[in-house]
Amino acid sequence: MSLAQVGLQALAPQPTDTIFDEWWEKVWQAAPEQQKKGLNSMVAFGAWIILTHRNSCVFEGLAPSMSRALMVSNDERRLLEMAGARDLSSLLA
Repeated sequence: MSLAQVGLQALAPQPTDTIFDEWWEKVWQAAPEQQKKGLNSMVAFGAWIILTHRNSCVFEGLAPSMSRALMVSNDERRLLEMAGARDLSSLLA
């Protein structure tokens, strides 16, 4: 799931956004109220996917791969939704 898929592509990080938590705060303030909870979950989930992919590259010797990170992201999102996480899917409603 991406910001574009939920109509929030204007909130995507820009090259000038160099500090993650400052970007996140800016996005939070700009997001429509009804989407804030899902957006928060999406940003945290995306950061987790990037961190775990980076750790696999550093500690397991895997080559960086955007397609692998996206595949893992889709798989993990489905598992979270099956486990009852509603915040991510609420963005699509």
